Amino acid sequence: MINRIEFWTPSVLGSIVYVLAGLLIMVYPAMTAALFVDTLAILAVMYAIYLIYGYFRKEGTTMNVIMAALLIVSGLYVYFNTAVVTGILPAVAGTLLILDGTVRAFSAFKVYKNNHSGLFSLIISVLFPIIFGITMLVYPLTTLTMVVSMFGMFLILIGIVDVLGIIMLNRALNY
Repeated sequence: MINRIEFWTPSVLGSIVYVLAGLLIMVYPAMTAALFVDTLAILAVMYAIYLIYGYFRKEGTTMNVIMAALLIVSGLYVYFNTAVVTGILPAVAGTLLILDGTVRAFSAFKVYKNNHSGLFSLIISVLFPIIFGITMLVYPLTTLTMVVSMFGMFLILIGIVDVLGIIMLNRALNY
């Protein structure tokens, strides 16, 4: 039989980390977005170094070196211009959502033309990304803060649900 402390302690500690991280993200969404962008920049530079290392070990091609150079330049640009990149992200995401909704509109029209059913769900699947994309373009920093805060809220909910699940399993197993 599994020792109760060995089994439940990692789950409870993980849940506590989720809740604390979620609270930190909700309280400081701008800092979290900047940290996320900086982390991606650092990872891009690290991957570039890995590509260069592979090239010198004769495991890569010249294309790896070109990609590494691009990753280093873009990673350093993003790292030293975090505010600019963070400000651009909502505009890029909003544009992609509008394009996605537009492409879905053509597909939805074809589906409705062939089946003549599910019109409401098709309209929702087309309009929701377009409306959210327009909102992201009109209010970029507000929506970025909202999305990051929602991520924090979901982490808190995951942590709470994990703890409740542990309590319910504990009762079910009669520990």
